[in-house]
Amino acid sequence: MPIPFVVLEKHNPQKPGQAKRFYAQARSRGSLELKEIARMLSQRSSISPPDVVAVLEGLIELLPEKLSEGYLVKLGDFGTFRVGFSSVGEETAAQVKSKSISKTRINFRPGKSIRDELRKATFEKKT
Repeated sequence: MPIPFVVLEKHNPQKPGQAKRFYAQARSRGSLELKEIARMLSQRSSISPPDVVAVLEGLIELLPEKLSEGYLVKLGDFGTFRVGFSSVGEETAAQVKSKSISKTRINFRPGKSIRDELRKATFEKKT
């Protein structure tokens, strides 16, 4: 199934004087909730939907705990999660302290099978 997109006219923030240009932007078909994903996974395995939900909820609980301990969390072909952050530039290395860190985020690097599948994606323009 193709990935839907729309066309938006935008300014380039790095070149404010330049004329607006047109860009493709992904549009979702909607969202899938945890229980729906569990039902779909259950149909592909011998595990019941409540058991799938229990495992996924366990992962949701464990992931931030292990990331905040400084671990990379590698989930095989699914991909890898790691913590990232921004920091203020200080004049010397000695001035860099934990208070220099701001804007923490979780970075996700998809596994090879997901990247390969997305390379094969097709797209559909929505009006």
